[in-house]
Amino acid sequence: MKRVGDRNEFEARRLIISKKNDTTADFAAQLQQALNPTPEFVEFPQATLSKLEAALWENEKAVEYLRSRGFTDETLRTFSIGYSAKKNLVTVPMHTSNGMPIGIIGRSPSDNDKQFKNSLKLPTSKTLFNMNRARRQGETVILTEASFDAMRVHQAGYPNVVACLSGSVSPYHIEQLDKNFNTVVIMTDFDKKEKHMYNDCKKCAKRGFKLCAGHNPGRDLGTKIAANLPRKRVMWASFEDKVVYPHDAKDAGDMTDHEIRQCLRNAVTNFEYTSWNLY
Repeated sequence: MKRVGDRNEFEARRLIISKKNDTTADFAAQLQQALNPTPEFVEFPQATLSKLEAALWENEKAVEYLRSRGFTDETLRTFSIGYSAKKNLVTVPMHTSNGMPIGIIGRSPSDNDKQFKNSLKLPTSKTLFNMNRARRQGETVILTEASFDAMRVHQAGYPNVVACLSGSVSPYHIEQLDKNFNTVVIMTDFDKKEKHMYNDCKKCAKRGFKLCAGHNPGRDLGTKIAANLPRKRVMWASFEDKVVYPHDAKDAGDMTDHEIRQCLRNAVTNFEYTSWNLY
């Protein structure tokens, strides 16, 4: 009880005592709910999403920006991409795994502005982007970091794709992957180490380095995901032997549809990827 519920001895004892008069079935159900809580979501107005989507096609600059990122008009319509003139943001609707809209991911239509401005309290840690579509596609899922990356993978012919929307993975993410899929193909970012060098880096100090050697957060994220899915078949997208992505691409957004397809066709096992010793 203590280990599974992450409770100390006092808390575990109190829970058992408080439930001693419950029926076995009731207690089991309440215990399961306590240990695996179902996240609650607030529905985002569909009318707002429809207005934003209509506004996109009235703004030539926003449409051209998205086309310059490699998106076809069909992909933009599939994901109901919108535009907010008031905030000058491209908007990407987010849904629960059952398809209920719960907010928007906002992004400036400029490559010079990497700022994201999501709708208030967007619960990105409680569900995976595009899970509502991916879970209907079979037992294999491709995992990316950003919504735009997932959209590009979808456009390349792989609708079984989700995104965690950050450089971290939550217990809810792991639970959804574990529950819905047998194979997870990791396609997280491949970051430049020189952009992630830190003063007083404890991680590098443990490896015996006096100075930070640089880090690759996207690869670290993928490694964490693999470690948390021991019962699943984990694969890694790979352009060719010991080459993760072509021409120093960071993610799917930096690749053509053909290159994305090659990375997924050439995916390697977690064992083989680990042997490459990429840090």
